[in-house]
Amino acid sequence: VIPAKNANLKPGYTFLSKPILFMGLADFLVRSAYQMGKTPLLPIFAASLGASDSFVGLIISVSTLTGMIFKPVIGFLSDVWGRRSWLLVGTAFFTFMPFVYTFVDSAQTLLTVRLVHGFATAV
Repeated sequence: VIPAKNANLKPGYTFLSKPILFMGLADFLVRSAYQMGKTPLLPIFAASLGASDSFVGLIISVSTLTGMIFKPVIGFLSDVWGRRSWLLVGTAFFTFMPFVYTFVDSAQTLLTVRLVHGFATAV
């Protein structure tokens, strides 16, 4: 095990400790499952709602763009107001948002849901 050289780590924790490795594995599995579910199905779902090819591209990319825009803002706010509250908000959004897709009935609504989902990924 490599000793921690970062003063921000709690005593006894290293970059290769079991809790850190477990969190990394859990994050990898969650993100992989998210991508496997979204990537092949989202364009088909958007097209079935009547979205044009260019609108399908916008629907797919808007979540990433929203995340990129809001990450620095959320990072600054978490430094100011504390990380715990933002982690709870992000977890709630990220957990809740997949269920919202069941209520989508138009391509425009799907775009809005993807925008909010992008915010969830930023947190």
